[in-house]
Amino acid sequence: MIQVWIKDKDIKLFHRLVKNSNYSFSPYLENVLTTENIKDPGVLGSMRKKFTVGKIGIWRPRGSNQIYRFVRINNNSMYPDGLILTPYSEIDVDYHLKTRRIDLTTKLERVELLGEDEADIIVRTFKTYGMNALVRKHTEKDHHLLLYRT
Repeated sequence: MIQVWIKDKDIKLFHRLVKNSNYSFSPYLENVLTTENIKDPGVLGSMRKKFTVGKIGIWRPRGSNQIYRFVRINNNSMYPDGLILTPYSEIDVDYHLKTRRIDLTTKLERVELLGEDEADIIVRTFKTYGMNALVRKHTEKDHHLLLYRT
């Protein structure tokens, strides 16, 4: 089972891509975001044509019980090697967590999520992706975000 989130304005686009879909999205953030559980993971493949797809992941630093949620995006046209949206700043990683940042150890571009640490990762992701000038968008697909977790 896969849980997905999209903006309310993208529901029609979702239904156009999934023929004969019986999906009925539920409000997640009133008049802004909606969510649905999808049983067929193959649906995500067809979504990649018209949506930028982000997967929620979990990172736990070595020797720590603290869990950090992040989002990885692989199909934004401006980031051919991938983009990662993280809840921590460079200072937190370098000095407080005493570990290396993912953008230093991989080719991924890194953007810090907007909002408070206690805030919902879903809302923070849509806010950062949609409103932050640091996340570049070029094609029409880049303006439609579909977020999911397995």
